[in-house]
Amino acid sequence: MLLMAVAMVLIVGVAVDVAQFCPDGDFENPTLANPDSYRLFTAALQLYNGEEITVIMAYRGIPALLSAIWHITGITIFAPLLLSVLLTLAAIALTSGIARHILPHLSQRYHILAMALCAACCYYVGCGMLILKEPYLFFGVSLAVYAMAARCWWCFAIAVAVIAPVRDGVLYYFLLVLPLFISRKDWKPAAVGIAIVFAGLLLGELLTIENNTRYIDGTLGNTTFTSDYLANPNHSTFNSIFADYYSSPLWLRVLMLPVTCGVQFLVPFPFDFTKYWDFGYTQSYSQFTFPWYIMGGILLFFIYRMIASPRREPLWRWGVLAIISFVVPAYMFAGSVSRYWLPFMPLYAVLITATIQRLTCGCRRQFAIFYSAYLVLLVAALIAAALMM
Repeated sequence: MLLMAVAMVLIVGVAVDVAQFCPDGDFENPTLANPDSYRLFTAALQLYNGEEITVIMAYRGIPALLSAIWHITGITIFAPLLLSVLLTLAAIALTSGIARHILPHLSQRYHILAMALCAACCYYVGCGMLILKEPYLFFGVSLAVYAMAARCWWCFAIAVAVIAPVRDGVLYYFLLVLPLFISRKDWKPAAVGIAIVFAGLLLGELLTIENNTRYIDGTLGNTTFTSDYLANPNHSTFNSIFADYYSSPLWLRVLMLPVTCGVQFLVPFPFDFTKYWDFGYTQSYSQFTFPWYIMGGILLFFIYRMIASPRREPLWRWGVLAIISFVVPAYMFAGSVSRYWLPFMPLYAVLITATIQRLTCGCRRQFAIFYSAYLVLLVAALIAAALMM
């Protein structure tokens, strides 16, 4: 029932977007104002016509897949949109499996709760209504986390093969965490996982497009990608604060992590729901971030307790992966591209579920104090952001 409800939301969103992008019913030539959607669609069209990709694009994985599908269905906007829907639904469904393996001592209702929490993140579901690379990462990352939890390394290989042609940089997160799963008695599975990640990084390198220097510079922390991004009028407030971020020394950017992580946590702000209507009317749904704010506070409580008593936290390895997946994009992009943490939402949902279950057994007073402080800071941050916009 839960997946059916999410599927209905996604299908309605796709119908709204198609009506906006193709007002004259020409599904072969949609009007795509979202730069990422435009580049993916145009690159796929160029490959379909036997041409070289000329639009600025990092990897050829998604355009090649869409081109292959179009050779079966013909050129239509419905193919990439429906594929986004299916991948998003699959990622949400995998959340239950992740919970089942990470939290095997809990009943099925908690596994379903984890899936519901993931689906409650409107920004996560909203990305499944557009032509973006995120739904592919949603599925790939969810499958990778599931495979690690289930120790199913052929599933992990499939997940890496999905992630590598889309954004192989995400594989470094797993490369950093997999050594933590190595033990003296059972080191081979994690070692196999590390070997698979290296193979995925090689695959990603082979599929890199030569004209993607703009993205490479941004990934390395230079200014080319970011200055273009911040030049967008929609990001003028952000630009006024972080304009000098990429010219700052390394130590200063590390010190700024609490700020950049905070911005990434809050964005998109739930203020102007029409701000990104050019990208799709469904972006109003993505900007309804209050469910994430509620869940995010619980996740922060888990991380707080994990850092305070790491030896008493059996899920600390997964907590480290959650921290890395959030902090790294905040550092690399100054918190400006909040959707880069979204692929790990299923893992966050499982850790939130574990925390909710523990609250039924104790530590409620500590949680009440922590969450009250969190709410005060959250309201203050949102008011400050509203005044600055």
